[in-house]
Order: sequence, then C-alpha cells, then structure tokens
Amino acid sequence: MSDAFAPSSPEPIDPSSLPREDPREDQRWPVTLDGVSRAEVAKIVGLLDGVHIACHVETVSPRVRGMEWEGVTGLYDVLVREQDLRPAVEVLKPAFPERFPGEKLPDDSLWDFEAFGPAPVALCRPSWAQSWDLTAALGRAGIKAIVLPDDVSEPRPPASESLGTALAEETHEALEAVEDWTDLGPGSPEPTPIEDRWYVVVVLQPDLDRAAELASKALGSDFQLDGSAYDG
Repeated sequence: MSDAFAPSSPEPIDPSSLPREDPREDQRWPVTLDGVSRAEVAKIVGLLDGVHIACHVETVSPRVRGMEWEGVTGLYDVLVREQDLRPAVEVLKPAFPERFPGEKLPDDSLWDFEAFGPAPVALCRPSWAQSWDLTAALGRAGIKAIVLPDDVSEPRPPASESLGTALAEETHEALEAVEDWTDLGPGSPEPTPIEDRWYVVVVLQPDLDRAAELASKALGSDFQLDGSAYDG
C-alpha cells in the first residue's frame, strides 16, 4: 500500500459532478446491502481508511421517515472499487455482526447458489438497486435471500435465416473488428454495465409465500412473482 494514501471524506458527493478521470468513478460497489446512517458512514469510512481502502459516499435517500427516533434522517452508500469489495467486507464484519452471511454485507457465498440451500426459487426479477434493497429487507425479516444472475437464457437463434441477413451480420462483425483494431469508427459496443443486466432475487421454496408477501409490500406494483425453480 502506498504511503501517499489520502483519507476518504465521509461527506456525500454527487457522482454526476465528478470529472471524467476522477478515480472515484471506479468506486461503484456499495460495501453494505442497505443504505446506512451518517454515524455508520463515519464508522465505515474510518475503518476503510485504516486499511488504505479508498471509498466515497453517495446519498441513497436524503430524508427517511420513521427512523428519526434512532437519529437517522437520511440513508447513504459507501462505495469502493470492485477489487476492494472483498477486503472491505472483511474489515467491516466485526463492526457489523450478522445472523447469517449476507444479511447486511455482500458475501461471495451469496453467488454460489448450489451452497445456498435445497430448492432455490426465483422470487422476482427487479432492477439492480431494488434487488439489493429487497434482499436486505428479507434478511431483516429472517428470510434467507440472495441476488443471482437471471437464469433465463438468451433468445435462441432463428431456425432459418436468409443468406443476405447472415452475410450482413458477418460484414458488420468484421467492420467492428477493423474499427477496434484501427481506432476508427465506433467499434464494438461497450460491455453492458452491471447495473443494466438482469438479476433475480432467489429464496428457498419453504420461504416463498412469506417472501412474496413482504416483496409485494416493499415493491408495490413493481413486484411480479416469478416462483420458478432457479437453475443457474
């Protein structure tokens, strides 16, 4: 680690105001599954500074109701680079004890659905942000839940295709390859950002009904029950 490490600020920033080359642009991974209070932000930033993990703070909700008695008026995310997420979680675990892995903090085991339990089922297919918010809410209710890549396969290729269409697609791919090699033209499209990919919230079959009831209250009209077996 560099001796020139600069401590991170616990003050929230507007990510849209960051210059294009700002290193904080690469810090897109929240170290908690749910937004935290300003007091918890200060605690987290201090712990990460102690091990030289750079981070920044963004506002999840500037005002929340029903938590004023706890001194919580807003919720915030502390974000780090993807490669720093695992070490950051390890640093935070003693300060944020959990009833089970993945209740409050991201955990690698969440992505191993084979170790998750018998009969995993897809609860619903919400947005990236809603997936993590819902998973955190289910965890607080004692329901084991994880966010996993959507197991719906890509559209199958057509059974038949005209020669003209096939040749046109080959020509387009060849043109993209030339553009990538020469830096002329737009080239291949950028990879889809992780936030724009499809994910599902997965629960165990015995918890499906209770999870669906909670998800319906949390997401309202955005909730669409899936209920199918998750195949990975």
